[in-house]
Amino acid sequence: MMLIEGSGFVVYVDHTYTPVTAEEFAELPVIDPASVTTACSAEWCE
Repeated sequence: MMLIEGSGFVVYVDHTYTPVTAEEFAELPVIDPASVTTACSAEWCE
């Protein structure tokens, strides 16, 4: 899973559904899931 943050949202996404390659995904930093609260208040989430 990959954490994506933008204006009005913080969500986890399976990286295989993104244009990110396996090599790029492997280079991303590890995030402690306990330190992140996902949310979505953007219009497209509601």
